[in-house]
Amino acid sequence: MKKLYHVTTKENWEKIKFKGLKPTIGYMSGYIAELIWMPETRKAVYLFTKIGDEDFWYFVNNWMARVYGKENLVLLEVRLPKTLRKMDRRVERHVKKIKAQMKRMNVNGYFPEKAFHNYEIRDRTEFVCYKRIPGRYIKQVSFPEEM
Repeated sequence: MKKLYHVTTKENWEKIKFKGLKPTIGYMSGYIAELIWMPETRKAVYLFTKIGDEDFWYFVNNWMARVYGKENLVLLEVRLPKTLRKMDRRVERHVKKIKAQMKRMNVNGYFPEKAFHNYEIRDRTEFVCYKRIPGRYIKQVSFPEEM
């Protein structure tokens, strides 16, 4: 995955330039999220795998713009650092070893595999990263034309 995208405010962008994207539990993940959306339970950075489609504009117009105002939003293009991808492949190898050991020892139990990964892709459009993404991997880009 070459490019990912994140929508934030102009104010946050000024901080992100220097500190990067830090995993958090967003303030919009409270009471309202429980009613209409799945609430966040693990600190993460939420990114889009593609922009300009119906899901993207629904999020921008019905979540972000309502809270912050559309004129205060910026679109960021994010390159996932190779170190995160390499770490995830290393995690995958360790998970396979642990599962093989469990099988050899005839241990039938649940192994929380996802808990060890640095990122996951949900519904092919949402990329969730559990590690900080440094600012040097992020730049501001223009919003695409709305559908």
